[in-house]
Amino acid sequence: MKKLSFYVIALLLIVILLFTGCKGNTKLKKNSISLDTSNMQSTTVTDTEGAHFKVESGGTTATVVAIPGVFPAGTNVSITPLSNDKGLKGEKLSVFYELKAVHGGKTIQPSMPVFVALAVETDLPESACIVVYDDGESVGYEVDSEIVREDGISYVTAELNHFSIIGVGKKGSGTRKNTKSGGEWEEWRFVANGPAKEFTMIKDDEIWEFKANMRLTAVNRSGKITGRYYGKPVITITGKMKEGIVPKEVEMVAYGDLKLTLTGDMEFLLTSDPSGKANIPTELRPGDPTVDVGEFLQCFGSMDMSGEGNFDFGILGPNVLPDAQQRGGGGGTRMQLFYISVNKNGAQITFGGIGKWDAVMVGVPKGGLPGDRKGEDWEDYSEPGGSSEPADSSDSSDSSGSSTSSESTTSSGSTTSSGLVISPDSGTDASGTAGLSQMEDIMNLFGNLLGRKGWPADKIPGEIPEYTKGEVINSFEDEGGYTIYIENTSEDDLNEYLELLEDNGWYTESDYAQKENMSIYFQFSKKNLLKITVYVDEQGDWPYGEIPDEIVPPAKGTMIGEVETYGDSKAYFIIFEYSGLSEDDVLEYIESYVNKGWKEGDDSIDKVIYWNGNKYKAYLSYMFDGYNVVFDCNLILTE
Repeated sequence: MKKLSFYVIALLLIVILLFTGCKGNTKLKKNSISLDTSNMQSTTVTDTEGAHFKVESGGTTATVVAIPGVFPAGTNVSITPLSNDKGLKGEKLSVFYELKAVHGGKTIQPSMPVFVALAVETDLPESACIVVYDDGESVGYEVDSEIVREDGISYVTAELNHFSIIGVGKKGSGTRKNTKSGGEWEEWRFVANGPAKEFTMIKDDEIWEFKANMRLTAVNRSGKITGRYYGKPVITITGKMKEGIVPKEVEMVAYGDLKLTLTGDMEFLLTSDPSGKANIPTELRPGDPTVDVGEFLQCFGSMDMSGEGNFDFGILGPNVLPDAQQRGGGGGTRMQLFYISVNKNGAQITFGGIGKWDAVMVGVPKGGLPGDRKGEDWEDYSEPGGSSEPADSSDSSDSSGSSTSSESTTSSGSTTSSGLVISPDSGTDASGTAGLSQMEDIMNLFGNLLGRKGWPADKIPGEIPEYTKGEVINSFEDEGGYTIYIENTSEDDLNEYLELLEDNGWYTESDYAQKENMSIYFQFSKKNLLKITVYVDEQGDWPYGEIPDEIVPPAKGTMIGEVETYGDSKAYFIIFEYSGLSEDDVLEYIESYVNKGWKEGDDSIDKVIYWNGNKYKAYLSYMFDGYNVVFDCNLILTE
């Protein structure tokens, strides 16, 4: 009996050992994986150049980038696709790759994150992620990843702290949670500090010269380059009248100075778009050599931007009245749109209607940068609710030393709708006003930046009825049109307004209205914030003598814009648009051509004509665009 009990216990122990041994065995079996060395890529890093690979194998494209400082100089870094991955447990959704770094004959690991993007031409599940298998291990661990899908391609991106075998797997499918840590970034910074690359608000001319500078350090403390950034841009715009613009014999001196400071709290979310097939040049500190990090980042955003400014222009001389000057200042707030992109050409930020600035992405490793002291090397930033103020915010004093504000007035001046204080014109003669040719532009500059409340009846055509629902909180000229922001309004309010436009002869759609040379676009920026943009096309003149005499304007209607012409002697194209034509008017216009020998086809009329010594087959067609009609005439050389 004792002997039987012994065998039973021994058998149970064997079963337990076999069971637990099988479950706990995570070692790779011999020859269960193999490398495709024919597709291996390798490089040796230096103090200033990291590693950048892009390798395709079996329908998976791997992009791997290590920035300078991740490995010691002289480290050989390589990437090799696997030709056999049967020994790796878990569901595999891509080709797998081996990442390896060797320094001094020994395998080493990165000291900071390495950027990885794996692209596969299939729609991956939400549970997909990058999986890392340590050396000699058959069970991998999951890495925090992001999936971007575009044009049938799924891009899985991550920041790796460990080199080994990587690929796309499925969470919970024979994988482990990631317990590894260390080597993370402390923060990322988006830094712009200097003059505008392109300043579009107002142009230099023979009299005025303008400069625009910006300081911005936006910080993301998530530890990843993607994520939410907070900052406070400070844009300083200065204008100065050039010396010597008035001839000496006139015995007058013109002077002019302008300063405008714009600032506000900014928040933006940088997201990756690896399908852009571009890379981010980044650096540890401004001035260091840049290196790609294998992604494309971008974001659109808006912010409330406040402005404070003052200006002082005038002319001095024996024949000029003492008050021959324009002086004032003020402040206000407007909604400002911006766009940020980080690509192979570097980082940039564009403020609509103001300008474009170059920027850099700065990665701060764990423990910080040498000599990096907040508030000294870097501008402070504030998250929502913060109280930090820009270090270079402009004061609100004008050139005479008097304080100005958005509601201030003077005994000789009046407050404009944008809060500016402007003294009256001096009444000087033509020679006395020389040198102020951009005065209207500069007044518009202040007005456009600081905005205005109330319906802008004096800025848009009278045929556009007032939008009476909600409150007009801002309006300004922008990108060739006029923009109006209306708060506390709804889709139902907009539909009522569209019905009003339609009753007044406008062609309308859910987000668009058009009449003659006027177009209106509607867009809800937020739930109850409506953006209305008005465009007015100039009414053009028919280009007699510049196009064939056989092409004549309609007898009725109004031409919108100019006649567009392009092409060469072999093929020439003429396009023109008219409003105020009914369908019968259009048919009557086409019939006038038929009466002159043009032949009717399925979609056009045609005729052989002679122009500029060449023989052409001319085709004329039309299409309705709302209530307007677009005519298209093509001339094709026949001999």
